[in-house]
Amino acid sequence: MAQQSLKLLKTLMSGHQLTSAKLDQILTAHMDEDLFLEYKHGKELQKKNAAMTIRQYLSGFANSAGGVLIIDVDEATWSVTQCIAPGGGDLADWASRCLTPVAHYFSPPPRFQVVSCLQGNVLVAAVERSMSLVPCVENGTLVYYLRIHDQTLKAPDYLMSDILLGRRNRSDLYVKEFHTSELSANFVSRPDDHFSIRFETQVVIENKSLSWAEDARIGIVSWSANSVYDKQALSDHLRSYIDVGDDNILSKHCFIEHKTKTLGIIGAFDSITVNVLSSHELLKRKNYIWFDYRWQAALYLVSKESLPIWYQLEIQVGQDLLTAANDQQKLSLGRPLLLLDRKFDTRLVVSCADTQCTKG
Repeated sequence: MAQQSLKLLKTLMSGHQLTSAKLDQILTAHMDEDLFLEYKHGKELQKKNAAMTIRQYLSGFANSAGGVLIIDVDEATWSVTQCIAPGGGDLADWASRCLTPVAHYFSPPPRFQVVSCLQGNVLVAAVERSMSLVPCVENGTLVYYLRIHDQTLKAPDYLMSDILLGRRNRSDLYVKEFHTSELSANFVSRPDDHFSIRFETQVVIENKSLSWAEDARIGIVSWSANSVYDKQALSDHLRSYIDVGDDNILSKHCFIEHKTKTLGIIGAFDSITVNVLSSHELLKRKNYIWFDYRWQAALYLVSKESLPIWYQLEIQVGQDLLTAANDQQKLSLGRPLLLLDRKFDTRLVVSCADTQCTKG
């Protein structure tokens, strides 16, 4: 549903009007509240703090990812209620005047419209993510609201102090999930009796910060059984974060691989799914020698003006993995694939450790 509400936001902010027919579709489909959408009953405008409600929700949307506020909808019945502007007059004009004390903070400015339905008028307000934080004045004090999932909440004072002083101006990316697919066995009889296990990986990345992650990239450094033609150079600076184990037997048969992928911009609290490794190969047998070992790789996330975040990946390459490859099963997160916590203080290992070789 979040994609539908986001599409609605983009449509309204581009200057298009919400028609009564489209509003009926939204209510008939029971489009739930989410990060970009909030409903309010028509009775909300009968309260003394009606103007403050407008400021709170629109500033919360503007301080987050933008959103749409629809007033005159009863979520219990998904019907239109009676909505009248306090003091009479046009609903859109009244809502616009509610923002007068803080209007100069909004960039771009919000858009207001009134949708005429058989049951009554519906107030629709849309606002994009603002270039600067939008405050509200409560009891003579500046306070800030944020949209978190389907709620608009007052931001804690300590959080706003950190943000306004620049302490939290960096994005906070992390790997939420790690999946594998297309697991299979690959055998080439000539010239060297090459047998490998091939797989692909998908990573779910989330930005836990209020700051957008710009120029985000993901990279992985590992040993691979296939010769990589599109690999990226492994710079000395990148090597300073990792230890490449090149004194084992597999290093004589494999290639060091550094692959990166550009992620672009990841918004506040957004998550995306990307493919990291495509047709990656783990060596299992070569020249009639079977290899049992623990494959290790270093995965990192980096964005503009942020330090890289590193993860250690491990796969136990043994009989269980071989059986799964022959059966074309998916790798699990526990066994044989292990995704460790992010590392800050220690160098990550890129190696084929605990190597045991047997002829067969």
